[in-house]
Amino acid sequence: MRLLNIKNFKTIAALGTMVFFMSCTSDVVTNTGGLIDNNNFYKDTINVDPILSTVEIDTVRTNLLSTYLLGEYIDPKLGTLKASIVGQIVPERYPLRRTLNDTLNAITTTSDVATVLELPLPLVNKAGSTDEFEIANLVGDVTSSIDITVATFTTYLEQVNADAKPRIYYSDGTNNAGTKESLGDETVLGFKNDIAIKATYTEADSLLYSLNINLDNDHFKTELLDKLDEKTIANDDDFKLLFKGLKITAIKDGVGYAIPFDLSKARLRINYKNTITATDTVIERDKELTFKFQGAVYDLYDHDHANSNEPNKVYVQGAGGYETSIDISTLIADNSVVSQSENWLINLAKIKIYLDEIEEQNLQNFYLYGIKTDGSVKIIDDYITLGVGSVNGIVAYEDVEDKKDPYIQFFITDFIKKSLAKGDIVELRVRAREASDAGSVISYKSTTAKGAILLNDVTSVKAPKLEVIYSKIVDY
Repeated sequence: MRLLNIKNFKTIAALGTMVFFMSCTSDVVTNTGGLIDNNNFYKDTINVDPILSTVEIDTVRTNLLSTYLLGEYIDPKLGTLKASIVGQIVPERYPLRRTLNDTLNAITTTSDVATVLELPLPLVNKAGSTDEFEIANLVGDVTSSIDITVATFTTYLEQVNADAKPRIYYSDGTNNAGTKESLGDETVLGFKNDIAIKATYTEADSLLYSLNINLDNDHFKTELLDKLDEKTIANDDDFKLLFKGLKITAIKDGVGYAIPFDLSKARLRINYKNTITATDTVIERDKELTFKFQGAVYDLYDHDHANSNEPNKVYVQGAGGYETSIDISTLIADNSVVSQSENWLINLAKIKIYLDEIEEQNLQNFYLYGIKTDGSVKIIDDYITLGVGSVNGIVAYEDVEDKKDPYIQFFITDFIKKSLAKGDIVELRVRAREASDAGSVISYKSTTAKGAILLNDVTSVKAPKLEVIYSKIVDY
């Protein structure tokens, strides 16, 4: 009996396999159970010349970033960008004290105050080298210089809004509470002029190299150290009564440059000497207080949006620079209804856009997202289901060997399928992808200042193309 069951099972499995392959070959089954001839399965392609345009972006979220941009530089094709940093600093440890001396009747005086702000350079290995380094994601000219000014201010930077939601800071100084952040009275604490950088750093100096700006020692002695004896500074709420934060700005000399700094590694250090005088003894002790960026920290970007007016070209730049708009409203309007009534199967949808020349400082990674008819943003689902690498948006070349004819290409099959079904997408946007974005979801924060120029000549062989390949059933 068992042998008979096994034989029957094998027969059923064989018949099932045969039916399965017949179904796959025929592609589709009719409502009456019959098989449709492959001749009834029709495949077609829609080729669209999308309308591209440059969109100037003035506001992007700039708090809670992985790096913060500082500097000023002018790009001959993208215009001038000025990036400043505003942020709270807090002690590395509490309680914060000028001295630990508790000797009876002893007097402790402070002298020789030296205050410095340290901004470590983001150095990475140069390609093909293990002992040479370069500044990561630098934009600008390494042969030029910038001047940096450090100031403090009188306004406390809120981290929570009145509705208890986290405060978001934007690149133009506004926030999600609907106000523009006023820093109050600003006091310059120090500056450093003619700051030059190098194209290459050696292993020896790469470990410790940073931009160091000496600050006003008298200010930190009278406004901070001398006041530490008046009250206990046990937490951030206590410390904010003494010090609100730092604002760091830059001015270019020549072309200038901008660097994305990892502020988690930045430190403000106050070194000083305490002299403890008791009845018959005098003791001198070297002390150091260290502070770090924490709390509300954000970037301010100022673009002039100049020079981005070459004919038949559009622009993409991070740090609130530019995005490229792709108008697909005609594609959706012309095909939304018919694609649903004829039950189109979207086999493939992709956008291909050629780029102008690519240089070392040009943007190499791009994101694509959608905008609905009501103006709201639509995340492209393909990024989530397939991942960034599969969706692409990374610079490639027609001539790989000689790196000629660069282009970017986005595969958006699922996105187009859903857009045709709902009929609510009118526009796509190409934006800069952050170097730190390893995941598949778009980040609307922006620190990279790199940009690229996209070709937009519809009469050229390098014209932008949107291709949609679909299948449907037809009756002859």
